Amino acid sequence: MIVRNKIRNQAEKMIDTLVSAGVGPAWKAMEGVVKELRPKIEPKIAELADPLGKLKGEIIDKMKNGVLSIINPMLDEHVIPHLSKIVAIIKTPFYECFDECYKMYDHRIEDFKKEHASLAEHAKGFKHLDHAARYWNMYPATNKLDVMYEPLWLLREIFSEIRPWSLIWNAQDDVRGMMDNAMYTFEQGIEKGLETDGEKLKADANAAAELIESSKTRVLEDYKSDANIRMNQFYMTIMKAIVMPPFNALVMPACKAVLEPLNEMIPDPMKQFVDILEMFDQLVNGIIEGAIQRVLDSA
Repeated sequence: MIVRNKIRNQAEKMIDTLVSAGVGPAWKAMEGVVKELRPKIEPKIAELADPLGKLKGEIIDKMKNGVLSIINPMLDEHVIPHLSKIVAIIKTPFYECFDECYKMYDHRIEDFKKEHASLAEHAKGFKHLDHAARYWNMYPATNKLDVMYEPLWLLREIFSEIRPWSLIWNAQDDVRGMMDNAMYTFEQGIEKGLETDGEKLKADANAAAELIESSKTRVLEDYKSDANIRMNQFYMTIMKAIVMPPFNALVMPACKAVLEPLNEMIPDPMKQFVDILEMFDQLVNGIIEGAIQRVLDSA
C-alpha cells in the first residue's frame, strides 16, 4: 500500500519516547499485578464470554429466520432495480478519472527525469513533484467525476437523502490524496537509492535514469493496485449512502414485531453486552453490501 507516513511515524516515535519515560515505572508495576491476577481473572471472563458468544449466535440465527422473509422482498423491490443504474452513473467517471491520474503521474516523472540527467540536484525536482496533487494540478482528473452530479441528483426522486456534491467532493479529496501518496513513495525510492549508492547516481546519468525508471514503474503498479481497491470502496460507499437511509426507514418498522421478542431471550446480566438494534443494523448492512457487491461483480 502506498502510504505517506514518514513525518507521522517520526512524531509518534517522539511521543512514544516521552510517554514511555514518564509512565514506564507505573507500567512495570502494573504488569506485575496483571501477571499475578491473570490466572484468576481469565476463567471468570470465559464463564461470561462463552455463553455470551453462544447467545449472540442464537439471536442472529433467530433474527435471520424472522426478518429475511421481510427484508428480501423489500430489497428486490426498492434496492436491486436501482443498483445497476447507480453503477452505470459512477463507474465510467471513476475509470476515466484514474486513467487521467496515471497519465499525469507518468508525465510528472518523465519531466523529473528530463530535468535530472543525474541526481546531483534532486531536491528541486522533489519540490516540483510535491505540487502534483494540488487542486488545480489534479483538476483534469478530478473534473471527470463532476459528470456524476446531474444523474445522482435525479435519483433524489427515489432516494431523498442523497447529497451528490458531498459524495463527489469526498471522492475527489481521496483521489488527490492517492496522487500525493504516489509521489511521496516515488521520492522515498529515490532517497533510498541515494542513501545506498549516492556517489554513483550523482555521477552516472545512466544509473540515475535506471533508478528513476524502476521506481516509477514499481510505484505505478502499486498505484493501480491501490486504485482498483479504492474504486470498489468508492462504489460501495456511494451506493450505501444512497440506498441505506430509505431502506432502513422501510425495514425497521416492518421488522419491529420480530425484533421485540428477541429481547426476552437476553438474561438481565447480559443486557448491557447485547444490543438487538445494533445486531440488526449489522445484519442489514451486510445484506446491502452483499447485494451491492453482486451488482458490481456482474457489471
